[in-house]
Amino acid sequence: MIALAIVVFAFAFIFLLSNIFITTTQITVKSDSLPKEFEGYKILHLSDLHLKNFGHNYKRLLDKIKPLEFDIVVFTGDLISRHEHDISEKIFFMKELIKKAPVYFIYGNHEVENPLTTDKMCKELVKIGVNILDNKTYQVEKGGEKVDICGITIEKKFYKNKDKTYKDLPTPNAEYINERLGKKKNFTLFLSHTPFYFDEYAKWGADLTLCGHVHGGAIRLPFINGLLSPERKFFPKYSAGLYKKGDCQMYVSRGLGKPRIFNNSQITIITLDK
Repeated sequence: MIALAIVVFAFAFIFLLSNIFITTTQITVKSDSLPKEFEGYKILHLSDLHLKNFGHNYKRLLDKIKPLEFDIVVFTGDLISRHEHDISEKIFFMKELIKKAPVYFIYGNHEVENPLTTDKMCKELVKIGVNILDNKTYQVEKGGEKVDICGITIEKKFYKNKDKTYKDLPTPNAEYINERLGKKKNFTLFLSHTPFYFDEYAKWGADLTLCGHVHGGAIRLPFINGLLSPERKFFPKYSAGLYKKGDCQMYVSRGLGKPRIFNNSQITIITLDK
């Protein structure tokens, strides 16, 4: 019994430590198609804040972000949980971010599954100046050159079946994306909550896709990486980091919230390089 208690305590201690630290990841994404004026452009990428406490009004998280330099903030979904109703601290957190740079936000599966709270939250986010990309495109100009920031809302049916199972889910293909966002025009920063449809994002023409959703695989193991996806599947194909498909690239954030082991909460600075 004593040995068992020691093992349980050790795992609890490891779990606690893995939930304390916030890792700042710095990466450079190279692209031949990036407009020259956007070389050195910095993006703060955040995702999946739900079910995590970083102190009152997310003080520990904001303290980690404040010294960083970036041109825009993108939040790739799940700011709230499907069962969450109190949005006051979420609004405070986003208001602090927008003091530093323009903020772009897309829906995750939890926003899609919690429409009443999502609608209430987004009305408040719009009031403070957050750009909501619900199947929308915003254009950023610099030195006469343009980059499109496109945000797709993936419907609930692509995350979960009506019977709450995950088998044989349909795919939001390139035609589906085209119907919602139109044809690609300029260099495109494509925001989608889930990375599992990277093939279709690439077919549509997304130059750089930013995603979250997988929480780094919940548990990360050496040489194996992410262990489990939110769809209850082991060893997900995309769990964290940079992936490439031809000229298209995708970065998957490990996210901020949810229980995790050997998998620190993550904020990422992405620097664009031509």
